[in-house]
Amino acid sequence: MTHDTSVASGNSTFAWLSVRPGVAQVIAIFKADGEKARTQRDAVTAFGVRCGSAALIYLSQVVLARWMGSNEYGIYVFVWTCVLWLGGLADLGLSITSIRLIPHYRETGDFAHLRGLIRGSRLASIAVGVAIAALGIAVLWLFKPLEEHYMLPAYIALFCLPLYALTQVQDGLGKGFAWMGVSLVPPYILRPMLLLVRVIVSSTFRMRSNVSRASPTSSRRRAGASPPISSSGIRRTRSSKSSTGSGRPSPRARKNTNSTRFASSSSTRGEIDTRPHTSSGT
Repeated sequence: MTHDTSVASGNSTFAWLSVRPGVAQVIAIFKADGEKARTQRDAVTAFGVRCGSAALIYLSQVVLARWMGSNEYGIYVFVWTCVLWLGGLADLGLSITSIRLIPHYRETGDFAHLRGLIRGSRLASIAVGVAIAALGIAVLWLFKPLEEHYMLPAYIALFCLPLYALTQVQDGLGKGFAWMGVSLVPPYILRPMLLLVRVIVSSTFRMRSNVSRASPTSSRRRAGASPPISSSGIRRTRSSKSSTGSGRPSPRARKNTNSTRFASSSSTRGEIDTRPHTSSGT
């Protein structure tokens, strides 16, 4: 046991010593100043955000597939794919253009064109997103090309399309200004986290509502149930059975049954004896 503990502690110490130079280098990058350190800091931030985003997306997809079911999860994947496809068209490539033009305008001091690029790209993405959403809603309303259970998710996706296009443009603007945290955290960290929290909250409320709906029914069922009554008027309960649980009646129950039978037979004999006797010659 002592040997195993020493081996485990030695392995952990070796792992820490092997990782320690990298950790120290990352800390030095975040503490340093200068253009080179800033570039390295942006690269480390982008790498960390992408790794965290991959873990969150994987977790959210597993949770969605587990709690939604195969049919609902298939609808979600179909609708979200349509949002990604149409949203990539709605920003008109301005998110990529901003990454190139914003550093150029800042370097040359052309702040008028910089303000126009920022304002125009935002307005253009929202306008194009609204136009595509309106066209899609009109097509769904008039022609109904999808099945009934796809219609409502498709409407919701089209309503979200302008916001998704604006998010894409904001991502490009943040990268153009070298704001890696501002540009990468909302689409890659905040959005899947909000989706995961929304699914957890809705599932919790649904479970509570199911329990609240089932509890009055079960209580009424328990309150309305009563032991059956036999033909002799004796209520059959568990006490009428023997303590061994073999199903045979207890001595008290047998006594009650015998007395009931004796009373019924006596009454029958009394009725026979009180009949008038007639002679055979009459």
